[in-house]
Amino acid sequence: MNTLSFLQTLTNPSFLHNYHSLVVSSKSDYPLLLLSLVMQQLKKHNTLTVETIDLIQNDLGIVQSRLASSFLGSKVFYWLGNISALDAKKKKQWLAYVANYTGPNIIGYYVTTDLVPAKNNHMQHVSFDHKVDEALLTTLIKLQFGSVSERVRKIVRAICAKKITVSLDTACLLVHYCTMANGGSNEFLTEWLELLVQSDSSLFVLSQNFFGKKSQLFLSQWQMLKYKYSEMFWIAFWSEQLWRASHYITFSKHNNFTRARKIGFRLPFSFLQRDWKQISTKELRQAHNFLYGIDHSLKNSGQPFVLDLFYSKFLSGQFNTTA
Repeated sequence: MNTLSFLQTLTNPSFLHNYHSLVVSSKSDYPLLLLSLVMQQLKKHNTLTVETIDLIQNDLGIVQSRLASSFLGSKVFYWLGNISALDAKKKKQWLAYVANYTGPNIIGYYVTTDLVPAKNNHMQHVSFDHKVDEALLTTLIKLQFGSVSERVRKIVRAICAKKITVSLDTACLLVHYCTMANGGSNEFLTEWLELLVQSDSSLFVLSQNFFGKKSQLFLSQWQMLKYKYSEMFWIAFWSEQLWRASHYITFSKHNNFTRARKIGFRLPFSFLQRDWKQISTKELRQAHNFLYGIDHSLKNSGQPFVLDLFYSKFLSGQFNTTA
């Protein structure tokens, strides 16, 4: 089942009673916003009790005991989250368990495409690799807002006519902006759309290559974006990114994943999933201190080229060796 077909079934999710497991997969990053919407839709209906279990923070034996029991024969839909994000040992144990799960409840979980178990009659597989098009955006709007006005339909058609490639999570964000445009569709399409989508020149991708220390890609995008915003914007933007990234690393290392997820809002997915392990909080603090110095300099007639020095020092790892 593809993304569009699955989202359309959420108006009547009783079909899940025919299965013991719902497997969601994609080739790209974990679609957090889209799956949050899916959970909201499932909870709206009385056909299923929906509960979420954090596999990282809960003991494997206790969780499996819970999944293997039911009260008076009633089924619960348990969402287990992103199994692909578990450490190697837990991932192997959980993949073996879910591949052979036969009830009495229904489990749902996400894995990358390469980890999808062999197909069986007890499993429904949803592949989140559907292209974001007019039908998908319209379906997302219906799910979140109940209906689609003609004004919003025109905006959706105009967005799709631009043939912009966006992720599923970006699509979830776009539907909110579509409904908020309120007649200002031309301004939205000409001034805001390019800044919101994750195109090659977006702030999202710029930050992704910054934390990933992909120097050539970052500097190429920086040349395209540097004059779109003032120096003061860049100071504020990178200050927030560094602050969030530092706290995300701290919370993650102390297994406080709930707070890590909250503070990780607006950070690139690649950082949340893997790049944070390659960066120290010391390095981020040193970078933030340097940025504070730039802020002071610019407010006292300093030259904006010092931002380029900031990028050079971070991308080359110099902040990691600063005393």
